[in-house]
Amino acid sequence: MMEKLSDRLVKFGFTRYEARVYVSLISIRVGSARDVQELTGIPRGRVYDVLEGLVQKGFAGVTKGTPTLYSATDVQETFSRLKIDYARVCDSLAADLIKIEQKVTAKTLTSQSYELHTEWALENQIQSLFRRCRNEMVVLCTNPSTAKKYESDFKTLARRVRLYIIVDDPARFSDFPLKLYTGDQDIGTIFLGTKAPDGVTERVPDLMIFSDEKETLSVVRSGDAIGGIMVTNGIFGKYFQRSILRHLNRS
Repeated sequence: MMEKLSDRLVKFGFTRYEARVYVSLISIRVGSARDVQELTGIPRGRVYDVLEGLVQKGFAGVTKGTPTLYSATDVQETFSRLKIDYARVCDSLAADLIKIEQKVTAKTLTSQSYELHTEWALENQIQSLFRRCRNEMVVLCTNPSTAKKYESDFKTLARRVRLYIIVDDPARFSDFPLKLYTGDQDIGTIFLGTKAPDGVTERVPDLMIFSDEKETLSVVRSGDAIGGIMVTNGIFGKYFQRSILRHLNRS
């Protein structure tokens, strides 16, 4: 029992010796350093230091004499005080961290974009997007093998966010297990490479990801070459993500 309580106190912030001495003081109510040493097995020289430390922190009281006696302060009062102190510290810490967060947010409101030129860099960004997404992700895909590659990731995402996977031709993705969407002519022409009324087919990304209206990633393959563009905090990402959802065929 004493060992389990000591372990819990260590998790609370006590040192191992402090925890053992504190529990022993509560169990014997009043005792000398020798009593505590015999009960805990802590070296005599260390017991004095630990006891004095507990006194300074308010966990123990001391009565000078021969021998000097120690006792644990009232447990309920001590931990009620700790709750108040910790709540005050947490509130202050949270306030300071929020100030930093707000400063960082203010600095990153402008759109930032950068190119990705290696398979590793693209994979790293794609997985980071999957992890960061909190509410909604829109995926446009023209390559069945790419959809298959991220099938497990998409299944995980679908359990925690709103996920829309939009493809050019559902028949080409017939073995894909998640719900797929198609878009109207505008989505097909602009994003998926279907032929426009004038018969022109634009070169389109292999994969596009819009995440939480904040981040956009486009991946383009050309033969053995691969490249991508990552855009963060762009107003166009928010606009496109909302516009795409308005042009879905939901039947």
